[in-house]
Amino acid sequence: MSIPSEYKQDGDEQLQSLNEASMPPKPSDSVEDTMESVISTVLIVGVLVSLVTVVSGAVLMFVNHPEYRNGSGHIAYRSLVSSSFTFPHTPNGIWHSILQGKGAGFILLGLFLLLMTPITRVAISVIGFAFARDHRMALVTAAVLILLGSSFAIGGAI
Repeated sequence: MSIPSEYKQDGDEQLQSLNEASMPPKPSDSVEDTMESVISTVLIVGVLVSLVTVVSGAVLMFVNHPEYRNGSGHIAYRSLVSSSFTFPHTPNGIWHSILQGKGAGFILLGLFLLLMTPITRVAISVIGFAFARDHRMALVTAAVLILLGSSFAIGGAI
């Protein structure tokens, strides 16, 4: 004796709906896809903006300081690494250096942007995990973000 196919399908659909009802809600794929897309864009844009800023600063340094090139057209590395050459060491000093059009300020801004790129990625991850209702990962990622921020504060970078 065989079971008619219409009853089989009906039973399979009921079993599938029972399985889906007993499973915990899964974060939507659209939130995960959006989070991955945003993080990817932030990383790419952060690295490219940093690269352009550092290269622009290096060009400005050589344009504003022709003495960094010796007469044969080669770069005089000793003058770049001499103890008399000073880079700004504070955010305020970097800002004033940029406003004065000094290449060193742009180079340091580019390096700062490069450092901030993965930190921004962690901050976006906290928000993404919160929206996906993955509270455990949101807390762990927030702890990582706090550790990163406190290391900057302790190191005197901010």
